[in-house]
Parts: sequence; C-alpha cells; structure tokens
Amino acid sequence: MNTAKKVIRWPLGCRFIDYTGRKFTVRKVVFGNAVDGNCNTIVIDEGIMILNKMGEPQTHVGFVQDGSDETEINIQPIEVIEELFRTKNISYLPYGT
Repeated sequence: MNTAKKVIRWPLGCRFIDYTGRKFTVRKVVFGNAVDGNCNTIVIDEGIMILNKMGEPQTHVGFVQDGSDETEINIQPIEVIEELFRTKNISYLPYGT
C-alpha cells in the first residue's frame, strides 16, 4: 500500500466554503469502487474518525450545507471536489470556524 492511499484529503467533519460564501461539512466518505462491489462507506454525524482498513483510496465525498434544512447528503466524486478546490471555487475552513 502506498502513502497516497493513506491520505484522506476530505475527511469526515472537514468543512469548506464555496465562492458564494456557503459553508459545507463533509458527512460521508467512500473508499473504493462501488461499481465493482469493492467499497467501504462510512457515515457519521459528529467527531469520530474511522480508519479505512481496506486500504482503498477515497473516491467520493458526501456533504451537507451548514445551517440548511436540507438533510440529504450531496455526494460527488473526489475528482470533482479536487477540481473545485484547484480552481479556487471551494476552500478549506479551519476547524472551529
């Protein structure tokens, strides 16, 4: 297992803000490929970090808008989230803000 697979750039509880000022919190992470059946999905509400024991890379991020009445989790492929971050459409928020 290489080091890149161990890194989780969008962990549970991570917060980010989009270019319009909306704030979001990561509530779901998916490791592996659900199409092939090799998938490990973790969902939590508060402050518990669970280790990905399968060693698969993070493939999807599920998040909710802070302060919204919407309870459905928006799930996006990690490539989409990384592109939004790279193009500065979203930015990390420091913990506690």
